[in-house]
Amino acid sequence: MLSGKEPIIIPARGCKFITGHPGESGWSYCGKRPVGHKSSWCEEHRAVVYGASKAKRVKETTITVTPAPARSPTSLEDPMLLS
Repeated sequence: MLSGKEPIIIPARGCKFITGHPGESGWSYCGKRPVGHKSSWCEEHRAVVYGASKAKRVKETTITVTPAPARSPTSLEDPMLLS
């Protein structure tokens, strides 16, 4: 524990963005509901921490399937089969 200062207790839930200086009078965690299940930040503070999120651009792709060339039937007179 810091001598003469408030103890630092990290909350189990809520936004963990800190206002003020931990251990000094008047500091606190935001505490708002996080953006996602495993997130530590509310929407406002996530933008501060990671920057404003932009929509991901998805490149359109066209899938082209080329059939394999047809194989000629194997002849019983094939020299490879006779050896």
